[in-house]
Amino acid sequence: RRVHGVGVRVFHRMPRLWIPVTSTCEFMMTNQGLSFLYPYIGKQLVSITKEDLLTMTFQDKARIDQLSQEAQDDIKETEQGCVLFQYKPANSDAVPPCNMTFVGARGQNYITDFK
Repeated sequence: RRVHGVGVRVFHRMPRLWIPVTSTCEFMMTNQGLSFLYPYIGKQLVSITKEDLLTMTFQDKARIDQLSQEAQDDIKETEQGCVLFQYKPANSDAVPPCNMTFVGARGQNYITDFK
């Protein structure tokens, strides 16, 4: 008996997206491997609000100028390509009440998440 393909996929080739992305790296992180890589990520991290989270959930591609000012400022600091979006609730009564981090992509004017 042989065992093949055991483990967690941490990176995969950047897919062709419905938003143009100019990236120097042809690979991106996966949501599966996020827990391993998250402690080492700094530059490509974008903080989002609940409203940003809803915008990204209901739109396949969201214009960067539709997001909160905080998210826009963070996005300006990132390069095009793979980014991590991080939601932290504002208070203990917030919905959803938990921290969320997920992988997405940044283009020139649009962002997308990988649902």
